[in-house]
Amino acid sequence: MSKKYLYYFSEGNDAFGGDKVTMKNILGGKGAGLAEMTAAGMPVPQGFTITTDACTQYYADGRQINDEITADIFEHLKGLEEITGKKFGDNTNPLLVSVRSGARQSMPGMMDTILNLGLNDEAVEGLAKKTGNARFAYDCYRRFVQMFADVVMMVPKSLFEVEIDKLKEAKKKDEHLDEKIRDFMCSNFYDIRTFGAVMTTFTKGTLNCGQVRGPVQLGFARSIDPILPQEVTITRVAITTEADAEKKNTEMGRKYIVPYGLYRAEGYVSANLARKTTGFSEEDLELLWTAILNMFENDHSAARGKMAVRELIVFKHNCELGCAPAHKLFDLVKVEHKDGVTAPRSYGDYTVSVDETHLPSGVTCTRMG
Repeated sequence: MSKKYLYYFSEGNDAFGGDKVTMKNILGGKGAGLAEMTAAGMPVPQGFTITTDACTQYYADGRQINDEITADIFEHLKGLEEITGKKFGDNTNPLLVSVRSGARQSMPGMMDTILNLGLNDEAVEGLAKKTGNARFAYDCYRRFVQMFADVVMMVPKSLFEVEIDKLKEAKKKDEHLDEKIRDFMCSNFYDIRTFGAVMTTFTKGTLNCGQVRGPVQLGFARSIDPILPQEVTITRVAITTEADAEKKNTEMGRKYIVPYGLYRAEGYVSANLARKTTGFSEEDLELLWTAILNMFENDHSAARGKMAVRELIVFKHNCELGCAPAHKLFDLVKVEHKDGVTAPRSYGDYTVSVDETHLPSGVTCTRMG
């Protein structure tokens, strides 16, 4: 091939010597921006840009993508597979790509997009298993089908409206259809029956699964003592461009850390909503306690350091509507400094106590962790 028609994001900036005008003319506005951000070390998901020259060649070839460009596209897809560890069209770990159109000049609202290219009837099941979220996977597939049909196949959007109209008719025949769909979602998805969800559908104004109020609600955590973040200077040895290599040997950056902080979060579980709305069960509740206690154990990172749940204190009522207001129970939990401690730097510097002698009648306290 006499001319280069494709550039990885990581090579675009170097290929044109950082010349922004040339990059924009060849890579288009989006492609040039992605190349610059990659060169600057920003965490850009890797991909490649098909140049404006390829578009010109497409028209010169009678609106056909020639065999050389096609082969080069698949070669770059293989490169993406190596970078990401995923495989295009794979049923267990599929590589999904977003196809974004661009131009030398900005044309807001005129560019087409296709998301989640790489999904099919089998790959979507693999994505559901990989993410553990079937709802997310099938929503991705729905978006792909609708976008591909509209942009590539030129399928009129009115045909999708026909299917929507069928659902409208189904709603007329069964006035409880939205409730049935809501119950199905609560029954099959733990997050919905636990925390709730706003479940609108594409049949706007007709099928409304409603705003499901989950029985479990968690508040924001607040630190027991004031937090003073510390700034840490980090050195980056990898230089990404030849121009930078001539000027410097390293790059500097900053991170912020909290030497130590003990945070208290409060939450609520409504037995009434669990029974009436979502079907949240005792088994679900035990799973929630396990998840809270171990939330950081399988998701450690350098940024989170030694973050851990130290204790979970559960107040249980013997009636559905509760035996005492939540704030009175929270007030029974005290977190105090141990004698002689002015600047806590570990969990051992605190004393956490529950005044169980003043528990209201019908309430029991369980401490876990």
